[in-house]
Amino acid sequence: QLGEMCSNDWLKGKHVIFGACLTLSAAESKIMEFKKRSGAESVVGYNKIVDFVKGSILDIALINEILNPKPKKLSLEERMNKRLGGMVEEQGMVFY
Repeated sequence: QLGEMCSNDWLKGKHVIFGACLTLSAAESKIMEFKKRSGAESVVGYNKIVDFVKGSILDIALINEILNPKPKKLSLEERMNKRLGGMVEEQGMVFY
């Protein structure tokens, strides 16, 4: 349903961040359909129940990576894994 509401290009080329626990535990096909319909550059969120403090750290780091993409040759997911290593996987942060 959200994909249908977002199909008017207002998310085109943007990063969509879902900061709530389990938001991206849906079927990958549904998430990819949302990404395609919305035109978002990326969809990022959690597929697990997240520790509040660690999730907050990840969210802030994610926003920082979006605003300051260095090195640009790496994807957003690669940059997050490089900077925060195991915390990304541990907390269930996923990238589409």
